[in-house]
Amino acid sequence: MEVVFLQLSIIFGASGCAYIYSKGSTANQTIFFLLLSFLILFIPAALRGDMGTDYASYIDIYYKAIDRDWYVMNHIELLYVNLCLALGFFGFPAQSHIAVIAFLTYFFIYLATPRKHLPIVILIYTATIYFSTWHVIRQTLAISIAYYATTLLIKNKYIAAFIFVFIAMGFHNIASLYLPIFLLFIFVKLPPKQILYVSVLFFIIATVVTIEMILGESAKYLYVVEKHLNNHQATQLDIKGSGLGLLTIFIFFIPILLSLSSVIKKNDSILKNVLLWIIPLNIIAIIYASQAALFARLQMNFTIYLLLLSIFLYSTKWKYNKIVLFALSLFFVVSVAYKSYSYELKGLTVHGSQHYRFFWENKNRY
Repeated sequence: MEVVFLQLSIIFGASGCAYIYSKGSTANQTIFFLLLSFLILFIPAALRGDMGTDYASYIDIYYKAIDRDWYVMNHIELLYVNLCLALGFFGFPAQSHIAVIAFLTYFFIYLATPRKHLPIVILIYTATIYFSTWHVIRQTLAISIAYYATTLLIKNKYIAAFIFVFIAMGFHNIASLYLPIFLLFIFVKLPPKQILYVSVLFFIIATVVTIEMILGESAKYLYVVEKHLNNHQATQLDIKGSGLGLLTIFIFFIPILLSLSSVIKKNDSILKNVLLWIIPLNIIAIIYASQAALFARLQMNFTIYLLLLSIFLYSTKWKYNKIVLFALSLFFVVSVAYKSYSYELKGLTVHGSQHYRFFWENKNRY
């Protein structure tokens, strides 16, 4: 239960401080609780030791980058390698780059979020993506930067948005996925009714055309990845989802359809387009993520947009918006706690340990 308690403490602590910050009346009060909210996310991530699926791999890459290993220098993203080289040049240990990346990851989330929306954004973020930042640090940093880029795109700052996508690609090439997505947001403008048809079409395609059908014999190589990511033996690419993820997306879709015309001004068409396209993109991502753990990592590229949907839902004049938002938040929080608790009952771990460990407690001295 220690991990569950830690997770709930982080979720409610960070979002609670963000709420006080959003309602603060004095400058000192607002700055203090903003900083406290940030530190509640940053400190556990920065000081953790040997926790997270790829923790040991990142430590290894750090030292190989300092030694200018040929593979790392030629196959790992440029900005990440240069960050390692810079920290290594000043003699910082490998844990320092874990801390720096954690700082940047959460910094861009806070930077992208208006003050009044910070509580709900931090609540949704901590309950959906935050704990993944303990596992795949380069990808989650890239996703945070791309999310900030999306907020720039919504403000019609197209050049700046694409620049930040390229910066995100410097930490993980999965951010290149946002280049066509941004073009989709800008140029493919469909009315809500047609987006609904697209969502249904994506649902049918992803359900009928499975990953095994797409990959054929190559699908067997995903079994090894399944074992690595889920910490248990995988024998086939079974459907793992309960359908609640898809249900959540469709629940978001209802108030968006009801409120778009009344809330979004005509000159905010890019925002309207982003909000609408998030739905079908998440649908196809959720279905394929349920079929293979590897695709769950890809799904995070779209899950981050739940933050935008939450902001919009919070801002609408739809009379049920607060109720729906509360229910969705509760669903995400309970899902996090249930996953950790169920893993613990099976003798498995979510973060590589059933107890929080500081980096100086590492069994392996990196």
